[in-house]
Amino acid sequence: MSGFMAGIEKKLTVHWRKAKADPKSIKDGLRRLVASLWPDLPKYSTLDNPLIEEVKKGSLGCGVVPTFLKGGRRYVIMGVAGEHYEKMLEGRKAYSIPGGFATLTAKPGSVCVEADDTLPESGYEAANRELEEEIRYPDGAPVLTIAPERMQPVDTVTVRFGNGDVNILMSFAADLGAEEVSAIELHCARLLKDEGYRQACAMQSVNAVSGLPEFETVEIVPLDDLVDEKYELLHKDQMSLFKKMKALYDRLDRLSAYEDAMRSSPDAMISPRISNQPS
Repeated sequence: MSGFMAGIEKKLTVHWRKAKADPKSIKDGLRRLVASLWPDLPKYSTLDNPLIEEVKKGSLGCGVVPTFLKGGRRYVIMGVAGEHYEKMLEGRKAYSIPGGFATLTAKPGSVCVEADDTLPESGYEAANRELEEEIRYPDGAPVLTIAPERMQPVDTVTVRFGNGDVNILMSFAADLGAEEVSAIELHCARLLKDEGYRQACAMQSVNAVSGLPEFETVEIVPLDDLVDEKYELLHKDQMSLFKKMKALYDRLDRLSAYEDAMRSSPDAMISPRISNQPS
């Protein structure tokens, strides 16, 4: 193709020289040529140093990380990748946040989001729905449901997959209440001890295309261990999310601890460091 285009450029140059065309006439001719080939392009005022390319479109991937503080340590809820990802895993155990792609043609709905076939799904709504679809009890009921208004945006990255697709990934975090923490702890404990229960729950995360479970099981993982790479991530780009989460919650948890101490013994407290300055 490059040789073909070079030939066309040479022929045009020879033609312009023979015609003794001035620069303005050449630009006008090129402008008409571009307009005839791409009639839907926006109008350009000049062809000096033009850059014309196709606009690339990407999908929107969304996920939410349920999190809680216990015993002074921050924990997150993670899925262990299932058979759907076996080609990526190659026998390895890897972790991922609950998540998937937003539906841009309609709003499928969830426990706390009303379905609407006239509106696209927002990133928050997609993260909520994916969490409900991927972490379920054997009867299909979601273990956790986190309304969009409870989510804290944490990270956005753009990645190009091996097949060339470009995806914008939005990640959120959400603090769990006491009852939700108890529910997920009981769920994860039973997943560990009861193989039949684990298998039944895994089948609730089956991917519609592959027919295989996306999650083999669900685990409660210390956030600092994820950042320290003690757990392997299925999607390496999620490390950006966990580093931002750690920075965010380190500040929030110190502030919360300070406020709790002030309520119990206000005279004994010294203001904590909650800025971005090194400790």
